Amino acid sequence: MAEADIDGVEMPDVRRARALNKTITMAEIARATKVSQGAISSLLNDRDYGIRVSAKTREKVFRVCRELGYVPNDLRALVRMYPEMGMFALLVSAEAGCIMENPLYCRILKGAVSALSEFSQSISIGKFEVGVDYSTRADLLPQAVQNGAASKFLCIGTPNFSLFDVIKKRDLPVAVLNDDLSAPGVLSVVPDYTEAAMNAMEHLFTLGHRHIGILAGPFGSTEHRIADLTHGVRLAFENRGKQLRADNVAHGDLTFESGANSLGHLLDNSPAPTAVFCFDDRIAAGAMACARDRGLDVPRDLSIIGCGDYEFAAYLSPALTTVHLPAEEVGASAVRAIEDLVRDNKQPGQGKIALPARLVERATTDCIMG
Repeated sequence: MAEADIDGVEMPDVRRARALNKTITMAEIARATKVSQGAISSLLNDRDYGIRVSAKTREKVFRVCRELGYVPNDLRALVRMYPEMGMFALLVSAEAGCIMENPLYCRILKGAVSALSEFSQSISIGKFEVGVDYSTRADLLPQAVQNGAASKFLCIGTPNFSLFDVIKKRDLPVAVLNDDLSAPGVLSVVPDYTEAAMNAMEHLFTLGHRHIGILAGPFGSTEHRIADLTHGVRLAFENRGKQLRADNVAHGDLTFESGANSLGHLLDNSPAPTAVFCFDDRIAAGAMACARDRGLDVPRDLSIIGCGDYEFAAYLSPALTTVHLPAEEVGASAVRAIEDLVRDNKQPGQGKIALPARLVERATTDCIMG
């Protein structure tokens, strides 16, 4: 890679500097900015040399460097000065597991990649530990943060606020995907899970169902997705003037096995539910298998709604009615928002983008019989 290029794309300011056929020295930058060479080196290389540099001075130095067409040899300095040319990094919490094994995360990643500009071009994927204090253990930072090649960050999974602080101290933008973090300087991009649950519940109420079971996530979970889906279910019951019975709510993991086991417990209730809303399509698939084992016809005897609209949902038998979560748009919206911030040299405030969910009616729901 030529020192002035990233992935074969040459920056406009770099072309101008080459056209001038001159080398910009650190001394010239120091004279133009009236800032010491030590402070300039500290800024460009993101190193702590014991020199305090204000945000105003940083902005001034970088602006002058760009105007002069200064092209640093070090990749870290190059990305610091021209952040629009840095890579995107998708950082996944270790607790979230392998991103390729989670259908929702795969769709988010697909959307993010599809929205990349010609400058960003690619996304690197790294993991971070939730329990590490990265403010004191810089050696444990994900490689994309350590090596300075990335200037735009996306995060998925349980958040680590010390990691966000490290990124924000470098004046680089970060967006959290699928979680409403509500933290200063961090953009949250999420599906509207409350709306998703309300859409599903309203559909079942409209079909005449009164005994509705909920196959929810882990009991006591503080995960944004689970909390908002639960909130949406409660709002739907309140809007209909109905009470959600505690014994009609079953908790478990968002897995096929959990769906099968949880539905089995609810079917032993009296009265048994005539419909269930599942917090994930994988739970719904397990519930369908359980219903079949119990000799129930779906949807004649039991209506089932999932959540996610994963690829397999349309190929189940019968095809699963579910709530479509705009996962691809979550990834794409985050990429576009971060690239806009970098291009305009702005930092996000405490922001949130909530994207609408919609019901996809297929063959697992029907009017209640009798």
